[in-house]
Amino acid sequence: MNNENHIQCANDSYEIIHQEGRGNYGVVYKARRLSDNRIVAIKMPADKDSSNNLYSTQQVEKTISKVKGEIEFLKTIATEAEAHHIIPLWDWHDGSDDHYPMMVMPLCHGTLSNYCRNPGEDHPFDCKQWLGFIEQILIALSFMRQTNTSSIHRDVKIDNLLMLRKKVYLSDFGTFKELKRLGTASLAGSIAWGAPEQFIPEKIESGEPSYQLTDKADIYPVGLIMYMLLTYRGTYPKAQSKLETLIDAGGRCLPNAPQQFQKIGGIDENEKSNCMKYLTQLTQKNDLPFPQEFSNGCMQFLEKLLNPVIDKRPDAKSALKQLKHLQEMIYPTITQLKVTCQTDRIPIGTPIVFDVHAQGKGLPSIDKWLSIYEKQSNKALAFQSRVLKDSYQLKLPGMKQEGSYTFSIQTYDSNISKTCNIKIYATPPILWKQKRYEEALQHETDKNYPAWLKSIEQQASMSKEACQNWLDILDSVHQKILIKNRPDLFVLIARLIVMKDRPLDTQIIAPAKNKEKSAGFFSWMRSGKNEKVRKKSNTEILIPAQKINHRQFNDGDVIRLRSKPKTLSSDDMKAMIKKYNFSDSSVNKSGQFKNKYVDNHDLTVTDGRTGLMWQKGGSDNYMVMKKINDYISGLNKQKFAGYSDWRLPTLEELMSLMENKQMNGNLYIDPVFNKKQRWCWTSDKRSSSSSWVVSFCNGNVDWYSMDYNGYVRAVRFGQ
Repeated sequence: MNNENHIQCANDSYEIIHQEGRGNYGVVYKARRLSDNRIVAIKMPADKDSSNNLYSTQQVEKTISKVKGEIEFLKTIATEAEAHHIIPLWDWHDGSDDHYPMMVMPLCHGTLSNYCRNPGEDHPFDCKQWLGFIEQILIALSFMRQTNTSSIHRDVKIDNLLMLRKKVYLSDFGTFKELKRLGTASLAGSIAWGAPEQFIPEKIESGEPSYQLTDKADIYPVGLIMYMLLTYRGTYPKAQSKLETLIDAGGRCLPNAPQQFQKIGGIDENEKSNCMKYLTQLTQKNDLPFPQEFSNGCMQFLEKLLNPVIDKRPDAKSALKQLKHLQEMIYPTITQLKVTCQTDRIPIGTPIVFDVHAQGKGLPSIDKWLSIYEKQSNKALAFQSRVLKDSYQLKLPGMKQEGSYTFSIQTYDSNISKTCNIKIYATPPILWKQKRYEEALQHETDKNYPAWLKSIEQQASMSKEACQNWLDILDSVHQKILIKNRPDLFVLIARLIVMKDRPLDTQIIAPAKNKEKSAGFFSWMRSGKNEKVRKKSNTEILIPAQKINHRQFNDGDVIRLRSKPKTLSSDDMKAMIKKYNFSDSSVNKSGQFKNKYVDNHDLTVTDGRTGLMWQKGGSDNYMVMKKINDYISGLNKQKFAGYSDWRLPTLEELMSLMENKQMNGNLYIDPVFNKKQRWCWTSDKRSSSSSWVVSFCNGNVDWYSMDYNGYVRAVRFGQ
């Protein structure tokens, strides 16, 4: 090489001080820039090997070519190199005028290898520094890819990572190549640091997909560096040491070796265990809030970098993104926390769902950094988490007891917490199951309500004692509600009194005036001829059984209509219509009988005004009179809606359903009933060969011959 001490480069002059180091193709000198006396490093091609043996002319030409190639690449990124952790080129000589090419660069303070051969028992750095070194390498590789989309360094190793101001800078671009220019003679870089696929040139040149070389070949040695820094013993993973047994002195793979390369790469279970041990040491240095999650994340990242299959490794850009999350886990932060419950009133046993909107950095899964406590018991509650687009959904098991609960949502940061107040209540079915019947029966809109009423009647029918118990319960319910709003209970109580004492011998049960919320209820439910009944409040009410046929009926009265069949004349029919103020388009157009319908949700409807339970629909087909008995018998045999006492209604019972205007399509009947049964038979006869029918399509009473066809809507007396 040229032994001159003074060197003129493109921009300045330099004085050589002494040799700093030597590589396979370059020698580095310490020098002084004459314009400002700044100490710099000058790199020239090597003409001797490390044993001081002269290179051949061919070898010298090769080193010169490498230095020239490095100069050309660094000149293209001169202004941006240092910012992207690539050693910058400050000045150069292009090799003309009988001089070797030279590169002027900053004089660095050793290489990253100094951190990998530490004789001490503890790491020379902490988690932040460790990941910072890897980040800086990936920034350099990502920038290379961004600058030249088809480039590869091919010799990323720990000795080519220079330290300057405690930061890492990638150097030695003599092996830098564009992928499209790679050939079989120049594939291998440093064997110990190469990815497996770099040593199968004949496969790569043939274009086999599984051996395609990409920029991800530079990611594998980053994984080796990460491993070596973590273990700080200067040793490679065992799988990497096998490379030397498959490569000849010239860096080419031996015969039959290509298939063996598929078994090389990665780290074994013992090495993973050792890595976790060293990670524990690192996390203790930083006192991390989530050490296990950080260690697991680092191991997963390392295994991705060292994946033997090139296509399964991340590229530099995606690796940087994954590394960023690991760095944030060192000092995680919560910048925003908002917690809401989907409702502040929740039934017993129903899961409690919180929506958590959280913003932060470096946070692991939410179950690692957030806990939920019930304040009264101060117990941590287990929860299931679900990640949504911009929030989390946390589900807790339902509480077993009703009451007011305060939930404390706490994070790993003691300064950030939230509270939520929730009322846990018993639903009507739970109240019923807990035998809190008075409370359950106040919820008449519950879908189970009709079944409860049936259950009450069935249980009451078992014995007088059971009947009295239910009457006491219903009396308690009555004290809390307006009876006029609950005709279904009124009818049920009436039926229970019948069961307990004797049949009602009046057609009307008249409530005492202004007594809907009185302390007692049953005294005015009882009836008898001129019978005085003493209420619990010692108030006597007289219910006259006589003169019933002459009284005027008020809207609030509960009327029991005739249920036994009868032969009626036309005058009888008209008198009946006027007596109850039924609507009939021919006899009493302005009539209006106010019903109190309750849909039982079992294909039946109860009218609280009359105490009658109706089929919501009826027969699917119309039929002659002699077929009706078979239809009714079928209902009772199958216990339609749970009952076996269905029958054909009398004329006055069926007329109680008539409306004075069309309400159900073109029918004069409430929409709670089906439309199909347009005209229906009654059990009352007009003559020996004809029966009365109710025509809901015309809004009046009519009569048909018993051979005529009509529909059937069955009825029974019940709640």
